Amino acid sequence: MALDTSIEQQATLLYEKEVQTYLSENLHLLGGSRLELIQTEYPIKFGKDSGRIDLLAKDSQGDLVVIEVKRGVAGRSAVGQVQSYMGSLMTEFPNQKIRGLLVAMGLDEAARAALLVTQDVSYYEFKTRFDFSQVDIVTPEMRQSQALRRAEVRTDYWEGLGGTVTEKMITCQHCGKLARVVIFGESHICGVCGKAAH
Repeated sequence: MALDTSIEQQATLLYEKEVQTYLSENLHLLGGSRLELIQTEYPIKFGKDSGRIDLLAKDSQGDLVVIEVKRGVAGRSAVGQVQSYMGSLMTEFPNQKIRGLLVAMGLDEAARAALLVTQDVSYYEFKTRFDFSQVDIVTPEMRQSQALRRAEVRTDYWEGLGGTVTEKMITCQHCGKLARVVIFGESHICGVCGKAAH
């Protein structure tokens, strides 16, 4: 089965290593029995071949737990990989009970069918989500300029009467508007309603 290559799917795919690292610190997310991490990248041998188990853990009953992490949708080969790791550990620890966990964002139909007949491997699905929002970077000068533009004032009217429109802003106690202060001699008034500015 091909991976979904939609923008949303691409944005939510994490690298296996990142998920592996996260799970190594949060094993409680994987099932009811308490898991204790033994090792990440645990090395194993298959005769002349070798491999590495993403996470090897022990549960509260002392059973070994093989945890394999797959990015995106896991296929039939992922189930086989977990089983082969379990088999290798059985030869290394012949008297030890071993089970497997496959962790992925989804399963294809072949993997789902394989898991139906594999009682010692459980499947955990994870989802990720990223939220992106634009953040406007505003300097104090820009903020002041924006506030001045928002502040209401009847500039032509007050200057026509001989007043001086200032950059000082108030929220007028009388009209409730953000306004620029106008100076008339010794008086400071609201640039909107003309009442005394406090």
